[in-house]
Formats: sequence, C-alpha cells, structure tokens
Amino acid sequence: MCSLLNILFVTFILVYNLNGSCQLTTLVTSETEINLYMDSSGSIQKEYYRSEKSIITSNISEKYVKNFVKTGRATPTTELIFMIDSSTSIGQLNFLMMKSFLVNLVNLLKINKNSISLSLIRYGKTTDLVFHSLFETSSIVTKLMGIEYIGGGGGVCNVHKALRLAQTKVLDKAAKSSKKVVLILTNDICDQAIDEAKKFKSFAQIIPIASSSSFSCDLFKFVSTTGKYYQMSDITTIIQLIDKMIS
Repeated sequence: MCSLLNILFVTFILVYNLNGSCQLTTLVTSETEINLYMDSSGSIQKEYYRSEKSIITSNISEKYVKNFVKTGRATPTTELIFMIDSSTSIGQLNFLMMKSFLVNLVNLLKINKNSISLSLIRYGKTTDLVFHSLFETSSIVTKLMGIEYIGGGGGVCNVHKALRLAQTKVLDKAAKSSKKVVLILTNDICDQAIDEAKKFKSFAQIIPIASSSSFSCDLFKFVSTTGKYYQMSDITTIIQLIDKMIS
C-alpha cells in the first residue's frame, strides 16, 4: 500500500554507455519529500526524498538497476532465511537457546535494505512463516524475542516442509539475481529432508546448525552446502561462512 504526500513526480532514465556501464538519471520535478508505504510486517514506514527541484545523476552498476523496484527502494542482494525447529523433540529450553543464538547472529550481520533481507520459518506441530523480508536489525530482534515455542510434531522430522515453505513463500518471489542462504536449526534430519535439500541446493545454499552442543548427526552433512554441520558455539565461523556465500 503506497500513498504520496503532495505528489512526487520522478522519472528514471537509463543510459547505457559504450563501455557497458549504466547511468541512472533521476529527474525530481516537485518539492514533495515524503513517501509512505507499508512494509512486510504491516508497519507504516516513511521515505524522504530531496525536497528541492533538481536533477540527480549517478553512475551505478547494471546489477543495481535490475534490483531497483517501483517504490524507489533497492531490493536486497541476499535473501537469508532462518528455519527454527519448535517441535517437542527440541524442548522449550533448547528453543530459547536457539532464539538467543539467532539474536546474537543478527546483531553481528550487516543487515539492511541493500544487502540482506531476513525471513524466519518456525516448524513443529505446524509450519509457518513468522516474518518475511525484514531488513532493520532492531525490528528483527524484537520479532525474534517474541517467537513462541509451539511444540508438537510427534517426533516427525518436518524439515522438508519448512524447505518447501521457504521456496514457495520467500525464494520464488525473490529477485533472480539475489543470493539465497538458509540456516536450519534442528536436532533431526530425515530422508525426506535430504531429498528436498538436494533439489533446494540447486538455487540456495544451506547451513545446518545443531540445536544443542550435545547433539550430533552425520545426516546433517547431506543437507549442507559445505558438507559440514555446525554448533551454535561456532557463531564466528558461521558469520564468516555467510559472508563468503553472499560475497
């Protein structure tokens, strides 16, 4: 939902130079400076534009132009998805530890509207998209702290359902040029998850993380892009891995 105050008329002219570079010329023809829009969480946000009549010209990459959307906001270059196991086999204490780990991870990552967009899927007795494409650290941390443990699942591994939801609700709608990285926090990997991950890894990279330091499972390696799985204590290594995957 988008509303303009005082009406902003903006024209974008793309000029491709002989050397293959791309130039974006922005013609601002009115003095309106505020654009209101609703973000993915349903909150009303403001964007401020130059309030003076002017012509703004800048040299930008063709990749940036392709990621430029109608609202005047650049889409992020990376779609990052957290998948958190909230089933009975995890237990409430481990679930709280996983939430704490994710909060620490978010605070260390460079998340903004031009770099990383973050979504989270929780699965247990149900599988749901808790939030989608957030890029403000403070908002993400608030959302993470508010996620409730749901239990259920009956001891059944539902990683494959979470992967399918990630694809249909997030990744299929993301820019084709964006990098796609999925972190799976769980204590169980089944054959169905391995089969789904094989297809998934053709368009996204997967980092499996054990839900507790005492847990180990060789099946984790079969869903991992690197052939390894990680512990929550490996947070520095995980940060470095994400940076490498999206660079």
